[in-house]
Amino acid sequence: MTEERKAGYLDVLAHMGLAPIIMTGKASRAFGRSAARKLFSNNAGVDAAVCFNDLVALGMVSGCHEVGWRVGRDFLIMGFDDIEEVAQAYPSLSSVRCDIAGIGVQAAQTIVDWLENHIAPPPETRTAVSLSIRQSSGQG
Repeated sequence: MTEERKAGYLDVLAHMGLAPIIMTGKASRAFGRSAARKLFSNNAGVDAAVCFNDLVALGMVSGCHEVGWRVGRDFLIMGFDDIEEVAQAYPSLSSVRCDIAGIGVQAAQTIVDWLENHIAPPPETRTAVSLSIRQSSGQG
């Protein structure tokens, strides 16, 4: 799944003729905060970030605040997972919603069907995602 997220990001950037900046680290607020400060100190000319998850994105919001970037104006941020906290943050964080609870229910039902009814699961299952657009992406 991680590689698919990255591949989608790279495909869109390539289509737009933009070169990616990929920063890797722990999927945490601390990493996001550090990444924002590093982008600012390198004067990378970056004006947006697509983060691996919402924790990294929330950390980036803090890091941007520390360096004086106004999230949603000077710098746009998109998270992934749409955890409850992102709608309550300031500015509120745009995120990709993937219905983690629904995925868990579906996985449990698949296992029950396999064990009790001998219905083998498909080799791969895809679930829909949606965007929750909020202030951090210059909207909302």
